[in-house]
Parts: sequence; C-alpha cells; structure tokens
Amino acid sequence: MAAQPGTDPVYWLYTVLLPDRITLEARKNVISELNESGIGARPLWHPMHSLKPYEGCQAYKIDHSVRLYQRAVSLPSSVGLTDQEQERTVATVSAALERLETV
Repeated sequence: MAAQPGTDPVYWLYTVLLPDRITLEARKNVISELNESGIGARPLWHPMHSLKPYEGCQAYKIDHSVRLYQRAVSLPSSVGLTDQEQERTVATVSAALERLETV
C-alpha cells in the first residue's frame, strides 16, 4: 500500500500467513525454527474471545480470527534492520515454507 499524501508510514509489524492447510503445531514449529536461526518470529496475537477470562463474552460471531491465529507468523520489523538481515529473514522463511510443502 502506498503512503497517503502528507503521511509517513510506520513499518511496525509484518505478518505472513502460512498455507491454509497448516496446523497450529506446524506453525509453532516454524516459529521455533526461525527463533533457533536467530530470527525473532512470534505468533500473531491470541484471539481475545478464546482466552479464559473472556470465554463467552463474544457479542457476535467471529468467523476468521482463530484460523488466522493458527496460520500467522509475525516477523521482526524495525528501522534498524539491515538489508542483509531482511534478506536472511526472507530466505529463512522461504526455506521453512519449502519444508512445509514436502511434509
């Protein structure tokens, strides 16, 4: 998305969605693999309505949040990331996705 006139973008969070068939366990494995490679990946936020204190507090049907949580991996983002660090992150994520395709 292009920046709007008179604004400066804040590149704060980049999140990738793993393939639709991914399981929560496989997503956790991808995050572990990235972390072991020195890449500070993490899951997308846990859906509030599925946390113990908020179970049953949902006022309407939430169709997609749980599945997005199961598939989403948030990657490091910072103005301080070098081009080399960004390229390494992309290559490591790509390699992890290729391994998923062979499983």
